[in-house]
Amino acid sequence: MTRIMAVEDNKLERELLKNSIDKSFEVMTVESSDQFFEQVYDFSPSIIILDIMLPGMNGYQICEKVKLDPKLKDAHVLMLSSKTDPDDRIESYKLGAVNYLEKPFVPAELNAILIVLKAMSLGSGDKSKKIEIKDLIIDLTTQEVFCKGEKLTFTSSEFKVLVSLSKVPGVIYSRDKLLQIVVPDKADITDRTIDNHVSSLRKKIRSDFITIKTVYGQGYKLVLRE
Repeated sequence: MTRIMAVEDNKLERELLKNSIDKSFEVMTVESSDQFFEQVYDFSPSIIILDIMLPGMNGYQICEKVKLDPKLKDAHVLMLSSKTDPDDRIESYKLGAVNYLEKPFVPAELNAILIVLKAMSLGSGDKSKKIEIKDLIIDLTTQEVFCKGEKLTFTSSEFKVLVSLSKVPGVIYSRDKLLQIVVPDKADITDRTIDNHVSSLRKKIRSDFITIKTVYGQGYKLVLRE
């Protein structure tokens, strides 16, 4: 069972967080950096959730220390905070966090992120890298995609878009960002190309659990169905 360790100083929010996480995970919550470093080595989590505003060492400092520690650096860090300034996200990513989720969070989105981080953890020592989100399986080595056990066929560009959106569900990718991923050297290609790829993905992926959502004025994100 994948282990998650969360640092949250507010008791009510700590309980809400623990109760929101899918029961397929083993979860330990602590309220401070002192408690975290006292217990993290014995608990050995694959995923670490950090609030930013904490007594003593804050979430940024904990993240930085984790990523510099040979025994902890392979854990995936998710920042969970009420801070909404883009600079806070950027700072988190610079320090090694793989995702940033704002409070108040939606449990479905939180669990979608955790499912991907779990897949990343399980595949970190395996030559065959896969992303597994509910009934969707993406084999990064063979570039094969399966949904509900059925093999799907995609173009190379569609596959790149799908992988980008699936790595961290809930994160918005702008059309420009996806265009850079698909055709980095083709300046003459318009962002309408991405709209066409997403439309094709929606038609081909008949998942009972996930969908690609349009965020108007911003781009696209992969989410769990409510």
